[in-house]
Amino acid sequence: MEPHVVRTVLVAVDGSEAANAALRYAADVCTRNDADLLVAHVVVGYSGLVPSPVDGLEDAGREVLAESLELTRDLLPHDRVKGHLLHGQRQAALLELSHECDLVVLGFQPKSTMERLVTGSTITALSAGARCPVVTVPESWSGNTKGVIGLGVKTIETAQPMLQVALSIARRRQARLEILHTWHLPTTAYDALALSDLDTEGWEDDMHAALDDACGPAFAGYPDIETHIQVVESHPALALEKLGERADLLVIARRARLFPRGHLGGTARALLREAPCPILVVPPPSDAEPEPLV
Repeated sequence: MEPHVVRTVLVAVDGSEAANAALRYAADVCTRNDADLLVAHVVVGYSGLVPSPVDGLEDAGREVLAESLELTRDLLPHDRVKGHLLHGQRQAALLELSHECDLVVLGFQPKSTMERLVTGSTITALSAGARCPVVTVPESWSGNTKGVIGLGVKTIETAQPMLQVALSIARRRQARLEILHTWHLPTTAYDALALSDLDTEGWEDDMHAALDDACGPAFAGYPDIETHIQVVESHPALALEKLGERADLLVIARRARLFPRGHLGGTARALLREAPCPILVVPPPSDAEPEPLV
């Protein structure tokens, strides 16, 4: 993971501005972690019946890869960068190569709903299926300038692995860590007048205390990091989007699911679509108990 064992970073490129932003972000991570960079471009077969690309596509793919490698010359030492020209289905090829890496970096370029439906999403596939963390970088990314790492926490159990990741990143970047937990009752299912009589402030105090107790041992290992815990009543995606707007990186967890495997929740998918800042999706620990389907 990016915090302590990032030895190899994989970045996927396609010649777009979003891919170039991802390339700069990946080079920054490699510099901070003294890691190697794998730059990969996938030459996609033009037909399901004839999966091998024609010469024109192969040549174009080599040109895209060469231009991306050229961009790294001013970012990293030459011997720390390797190029990979892959073939086949984009998501599958990148997932296979990601098995050799500790972090995957992808660029995000907004697409219409129809484009996402027709082409699928490499970002969603990698974020949901990779064994290592995956960070999505919006094409507007221009550097780490805000000094804040955001962490979205759903449960105490999912907080533990993400917390170590977020604290380590905050230390490397000398940034403040802001931890956010949201709770939300659907008003369509309850009478709004009845809800007004509930002691929701007491709920939030209890949630804050529980989260503070759970995070305490991890905080003790990072006394130099300024931390802030916030508990708010809000839809998770909306609250996390606001946190992302004032952060350099937003860390969220991927659910442990027995079926379907590699599943992203609705909050994660919404954040990846909007990408207010780079979004780091942390996979569940290998020994995590899967959530029930219902």
